[in-house]
Amino acid sequence: MTPPAPTPPTWWARAWNAAVLAVAVAVLVLLLAGLAVLVGAVLAGILVDVARLGTQVAAALSATTVGLVVVLWGAGWMRSRAVRARRLAVVAAWADEHGWALRVPGDDVLLRRTGGRLVVSRTQGLGRSREHVVRVQLAGLLMPTLTLTQEAPVLGRRSPRRRGVEVESICFNDRWWARGGNRAFVHGVLHPRLMERLMRTDLDGVSIVIEAGEVSVHVPGQMDLERVEPLTALALEIADSLPATVLHDHAVPEGQTRRERRAALARRNTDKLTGNVL
Repeated sequence: MTPPAPTPPTWWARAWNAAVLAVAVAVLVLLLAGLAVLVGAVLAGILVDVARLGTQVAAALSATTVGLVVVLWGAGWMRSRAVRARRLAVVAAWADEHGWALRVPGDDVLLRRTGGRLVVSRTQGLGRSREHVVRVQLAGLLMPTLTLTQEAPVLGRRSPRRRGVEVESICFNDRWWARGGNRAFVHGVLHPRLMERLMRTDLDGVSIVIEAGEVSVHVPGQMDLERVEPLTALALEIADSLPATVLHDHAVPEGQTRRERRAALARRNTDKLTGNVL
């Protein structure tokens, strides 16, 4: 469903923008007037002391430059506030229409419970590293980290410098880069049905992280309202695909703290490496 059209700026935003523009124009006029007066004074021979003239010109230009910088910074700041206010209004309207809730008023982090699981959609990172992330929280689990990313092939082949965990499917290995310290966990999660789902063309640009008690999907850029529902469906589908053996092996017993569970996991992994497993 298409998000609602952006709402027009509020009266205070329009007033602030007009005021900032007026101040910027006034400073620019003063700068031009000051330069004209200085040029006229030189031509009229009023200021004879060249050194003194240079000092005055430098001081005037410095003061005016500082003023311009402050005004332009203020204008940019006000514009960013107005843009964010319009963005938040669009997000709030979309959330009300689609059954989501804002984490706090004035925030663009979306929350929803689906099947008893908390789903969070938000923008993560700054600048070029910004990502639209949708997380599904799985209570009572403490899983190792598994990261699945896609990389463009080099001349139809995977980069020889790439290191990761490979599975039985060559096609899957060519498209996805699986990384995780617990190889048994990686192979347990990447069963044939999930790999078949991840090979579909609708996942271009998507990366996946499974860690602790969360399944998250990532796409580059700011949170896109048109992709919230599809990414949510994907994250829930991955969470539902986790085998019962994986859920059993990484369940946190009731009353056991996360630190105790991590210590137990470390001991078990050590036993597997050393062969001390019954």
